[in-house]
Amino acid sequence: EQRCQEKIEEVTRELNEKHVNQLESVRAEMMTMSNSSNQEQMQRIQKLEEAHKEEIERVRSDMEVAASLSLEEKVQQVALAHSEQLEKLRLELKSSSAAEVESVKATAERNGIEEVERLTNEL
Repeated sequence: EQRCQEKIEEVTRELNEKHVNQLESVRAEMMTMSNSSNQEQMQRIQKLEEAHKEEIERVRSDMEVAASLSLEEKVQQVALAHSEQLEKLRLELKSSSAAEVESVKATAERNGIEEVERLTNEL
């Protein structure tokens, strides 16, 4: 009976050792899987961060181009409006000058006729 008891204890000890070893093995595998999973997640996160940075850069670049085009368009609009105003002023000045010249000519002619009449009357 004692021998049987010793055998039971020995088998129990062996089973416990095997169980502990199996638990350690499972724990190690779980840790490896967890680390692998964490690394994969970190790689995915890094890829997402890179993609996010690239997208931000693309959007910023697009916005700069759009702002530049908008500014260029506004400059062209202002330049065209300025050119139109200058042309209008030039025409007004030309018209005004022509009217002034005609007025001066008419005044000179009147004065000339009046002077001729005065001289004629004096004679």
